[in-house]
Amino acid sequence: MVTRLLARLGWGFVVLWGTTVITFLIIHTVPADPVRVYAGPNVDAETIRQIQEEMGFDQPLVVQYYRYMKNLSTGNLGTSIITGEKVIDAIFARFPVTFILAITAVFFWMLIAIPLGVFTAKVKGSRKDRLILLISLITISLPIFWLARINQYLFSYKWGIFPVAGLDNWNHIILPAGTLAIAITGYYARLIHTNMVEVLNSDYIKVARAKGLSETIILFKHGLRNAIIPVITILGIDIAALMGGVVFTENVFALPGLGSLALQSVFNLDVPMIMGVVIFSSGMVVTANILVDLAYLILDPRIKEYT
Repeated sequence: MVTRLLARLGWGFVVLWGTTVITFLIIHTVPADPVRVYAGPNVDAETIRQIQEEMGFDQPLVVQYYRYMKNLSTGNLGTSIITGEKVIDAIFARFPVTFILAITAVFFWMLIAIPLGVFTAKVKGSRKDRLILLISLITISLPIFWLARINQYLFSYKWGIFPVAGLDNWNHIILPAGTLAIAITGYYARLIHTNMVEVLNSDYIKVARAKGLSETIILFKHGLRNAIIPVITILGIDIAALMGGVVFTENVFALPGLGSLALQSVFNLDVPMIMGVVIFSSGMVVTANILVDLAYLILDPRIKEYT
């Protein structure tokens, strides 16, 4: 187990290093000058040159990357060239909003997906199963920004149930979290359905039925317990991705989270902020993968035989 964990940590550092290289190269090959965005369109060439020297953008990319990695090794993600705010402070200030949104959305979609997945597995091939499959495919295919606008129109403008946008209290989280849940519930319902169908054909399920156990106990205690294990892998990665910033949802609902911060940074060509958000998001995904591995070992002790 220790060897497996150390290997995962090692690959995690490799992934994060690769992320810094790719992101750094992409940002610096974009045909746009962050210094000119920072200074404004009417600044003369001499002023541009002075600002480039002050920010270090006049140095070769290798030197800039070395300097960035040296600062990163000490936990310094740099300073925004637009606001002057430390990148790490900006991320930590925005992260709680994204965290609450992500956890609420996960709670909503798992609350619906688990019963749907179990029910459709029980009635596999029936009209109800096919109907739920059709609805799931439709919701999965909906663009999230379009769905968010529709929900705003119906639940905010027309019916006045939820606030349109912004963040004043917990009530502002419900609609954006529900929007994410609608878009993702169908996928998880089908994922649980597929695993449940396989589990329900297992010998131990047949033995449980032969013992006269109730269908509810068979489905949720014996069946779901084993069917949910593969789902944890996808769920862990999705949670990490959500916590890294839900760009479209946060921007449509004007939530001050990491997604909004990332989009604003791209528009402003704020290189340190873009790098910081990307590295933070990558770190969340890498951490999620490691935690999923550990969760597997706890939920299914059989895996220890192969580690």
